[in-house]
Amino acid sequence: MDAAAAALPAVLPPARVERLANGLTLCLVENRQAPLVTSALVYRAGSRDDPPGQGGMAHFLEHMMFKGSRRFAVGEIDRLTRLLGGTNNAFTGHDATLYYFSFAADRWHAALEIEADRMSALALDGGEVDSERRVIRHEIAMYQDEPWDALELEVSRARFPDHPYGRPVLGTAGELARIDGPALAAFHRRYYRPDNAVLVLAGDLDDGAFDAAARAFEDAGRERGEALERPALAAPGAPAG
Repeated sequence: MDAAAAALPAVLPPARVERLANGLTLCLVENRQAPLVTSALVYRAGSRDDPPGQGGMAHFLEHMMFKGSRRFAVGEIDRLTRLLGGTNNAFTGHDATLYYFSFAADRWHAALEIEADRMSALALDGGEVDSERRVIRHEIAMYQDEPWDALELEVSRARFPDHPYGRPVLGTAGELARIDGPALAAFHRRYYRPDNAVLVLAGDLDDGAFDAAARAFEDAGRERGEALERPALAAPGAPAG
């Protein structure tokens, strides 16, 4: 073991996990090995929650979360991320959708501003919705043309027949045609709310990190109303055949 490795702490401090008054679960993981902070905002909404006949809704909304909100114009989120020397990305699964940012420790609060704003006031411009629909159609075609991806989709359909886990996360071209701005807004309003989300902050956090996150999200989703009910999924069926 070299000297640098020997100097690393054997165990990181315990994570701080608290639920805020508005329902947001906040988890802080302190790690001072590098002057970096990563935020990961996880919504309990994935392809299992896609409305009937509108498969790919959760994934479509993931794309639209980068297409403008009340404070950030189209392209501004990615531009600001690059300007600050950071990175961002997102992914959608069957059960959840995750968004992350990584910044230097002296500027990570920008992630809080972006996430809180697009939770509360996503733009969903009609022209951007149509443009992104074409992008996703191309993405679907790429999966279908790549042998291993195509095989994975077919195996999922066979392994989980008549179950959400057997449906493609991206949906189909036909289903995408039935998704518009109002449908995306309804999905966002239903699932993109503090009491359906977990925010993880990890890295070289300052002493005020928890309070900063709590302030950033204190008004987010306040108008959503009643508590969200998300039925449990039935157990997947046996393999077809």
